[in-house]
Amino acid sequence: MDRRLTIVLIGILLFPTIVFATSPIMEYKNLDKYMTRKELATVGVRIHELENLVEFYEDEDYFKDVKGWAKPYINLAYTFNIMKGTGKRKFEPDENITYVELLTVIMRTLEYEDGIDFKKYPEDYYNKALEIGLANMYIPYNQVITREIAYDTLNKVFDMEYEIGIENIHFNTSIAGIFSGELVGLDDFSGYKVELWTQDGKILKSITLNKEGNFSILGFDTRVDTRLIGYKYRVYDNNGQLVLEGDLK
Repeated sequence: MDRRLTIVLIGILLFPTIVFATSPIMEYKNLDKYMTRKELATVGVRIHELENLVEFYEDEDYFKDVKGWAKPYINLAYTFNIMKGTGKRKFEPDENITYVELLTVIMRTLEYEDGIDFKKYPEDYYNKALEIGLANMYIPYNQVITREIAYDTLNKVFDMEYEIGIENIHFNTSIAGIFSGELVGLDDFSGYKVELWTQDGKILKSITLNKEGNFSILGFDTRVDTRLIGYKYRVYDNNGQLVLEGDLK
């Protein structure tokens, strides 16, 4: 899942019927209403990127209490183990959900696994969500949640810090100076910058990256006094925010 999603997409995930204003900004309504199980199933299907399968699950009858627009979403959520029923052929689509139920669906999307990353429900699930920075410690795990809380939680997912790193680093100061490598962790690094600095705060070189994230900085200062001071690198995203830094030896 591409986490660099927009506010508009978050709205689409949350609400199956969205009212668009005349401008590109989406008009949100009823954020104070409690979120239901059928809405959570829809969110789960969409963030698992299963929307293209909806038409194939319209006629399945897994639950006797499910009908209407939500039926294929609930069927998909059940089939792909995003959500479970509440009893024998019952889903209770209009029942409200608790905070930990929302967190559980989202964490499954983030590839955390039942029985491995968490075993005891709901404690392990809630604690894992706190550990990864997803949950709000001031919201009890058993609290019935509004659409606004769901919106804020999804927004937090898309704002979570990317796990960006550098691989295949080559750093040499013996002749002309070479610092090369490859950024990893995203599908597109267009507009990112890699900067080479001295340890005392002097910028030596800067390069703007293409989509692939490969970079090569050549011909920087390798005089003896500069080498004695030492080098470090900084990586900035396409909004100019520092996302990674480290020393070079």
